[in-house]
Amino acid sequence: MHILFLAPILPALWLAYKAFRSPFPLPLRLVLMLLPIGISQIYNIQHRLFGSLAGPNVSATLLEVQIWAFATMILVFLGLVVLDLARLCLHAGTAFARKRQKRAEQKKDAPALASRRSFLAGSTALGVGLVVPGAALLSGAGVANATATPIVNAWTVFLPTLPDELDGTRLVQLADLHLGPLSSRRNMATLIENINDLEPDLVCLCGDLADGSPSWRCADNIPRGRLAELFKNLSAGHGVYACTGNHEYYSDYASWTRIWKEQGVRFLHNASVTLPLGRASLVLGGLDDPVSGTRGLAPFAGQEDNAQSFRILLDHRPGEAMANAKAGAQLQLSGHTHGGQCPGLARAIARANAGFVRGWYEVDGMALYVTTGASLWPGFALRLGVPAEAALITLRKGERLRHTRETA
Repeated sequence: MHILFLAPILPALWLAYKAFRSPFPLPLRLVLMLLPIGISQIYNIQHRLFGSLAGPNVSATLLEVQIWAFATMILVFLGLVVLDLARLCLHAGTAFARKRQKRAEQKKDAPALASRRSFLAGSTALGVGLVVPGAALLSGAGVANATATPIVNAWTVFLPTLPDELDGTRLVQLADLHLGPLSSRRNMATLIENINDLEPDLVCLCGDLADGSPSWRCADNIPRGRLAELFKNLSAGHGVYACTGNHEYYSDYASWTRIWKEQGVRFLHNASVTLPLGRASLVLGGLDDPVSGTRGLAPFAGQEDNAQSFRILLDHRPGEAMANAKAGAQLQLSGHTHGGQCPGLARAIARANAGFVRGWYEVDGMALYVTTGASLWPGFALRLGVPAEAALITLRKGERLRHTRETA
């Protein structure tokens, strides 16, 4: 079985052991032992009972409860590990204090130390009483943030190689829509309306657009394919373009590709398109995700350096930024990382993506923006301190590569 299914059982078994050692009556201990083990199998449940791990055909309410319970279990596990480490420190401190007490036993006013057993038992009870409800509240907030409408983050990026004719070009970048069981008509309609209000010249969709089958239900109990039809209303002066992400290939690729094309979304499969803007041109390229098995040469191969053109690359994963810069990209737009989602997890995500997590980077003279994503895949839909976003990027001519944050 895949490690994704097995790994969650380890903290669950540890929590089951803690429940077994608790002072509760045996029937309650058995319930507390089985509960984390059952919760840990959320991925097996989604995969085997609801058709897919990437985008299960399940009601949003049930899925949110599953995610909340799973996240709570993980946070309780981490909290109790920290508590146990604190108990070890307390034990060492108590042993040191007892040695000091023995040296002061002749003094009548020497304070008596509480027994180690009673002190640690009391600290454990207090810790558990704080960890469990704290983890439950934090998980609830994380799930609520994950399903909120994306905010708009506005940036101006100054680019030394930008042709004067392209100064002021406005792009909107979206990635990781993960249109699926947690997606709602209200959120999608609001997102599209907010983007149209920005009047962008170009909309760039950087992969992971949908999960599961188009016929499966979304949060409104309508088919996901019908929800995607809202994107026909997405408006940009020079069109809507996309590259594929890894989740495109975990779902019904052929059906989803047809649906997106019907909405006016043009996919760039290891290819580029030249968009004339006055006397200059914007060369927009897209790479297929490596999961496709069809990732080809850089889409700018054969393009000559031209002072009147500027090359933008859509690549779902940011990890190949260095190679893309060497292949001629002058601005790369990526997603995939979900911005790290929450503290702690960001460090692991950075290691898997060449250090890129969210925001702006300069890579061998190329500007790279990694968006936090517009949504999350249903397997771990949790955000803490990393809100979902649509990025408005205004291109400006500048003497050096830099960026500033603006008001959308």
